[in-house]
Amino acid sequence: MTTELSFKIEHVSSKPERGYVIARHLGQSNFVLSQRPLLAGTPIVRAVTQPRAIKADGMLDLSLFVFQLVEPAHTVRFSLGQIVELSP
Repeated sequence: MTTELSFKIEHVSSKPERGYVIARHLGQSNFVLSQRPLLAGTPIVRAVTQPRAIKADGMLDLSLFVFQLVEPAHTVRFSLGQIVELSP
């Protein structure tokens, strides 16, 4: 059974050698990435980080995640505010 998780795109960044998407997890569930994870059908590196973002109340924002795209050119597939599915 495949589980998909919803995320909202907050930032997209690309350089010739790297492409990143920062997205907000819209659910509460934890997840573990498989050998070939996909974000909106786009292959991502099997590692995820969380930026040091602070919410208005001063607490860490633990709903933000940074995904590195396998192909930097694929950043054009993402836009701010877009809701996407992670297939971990």
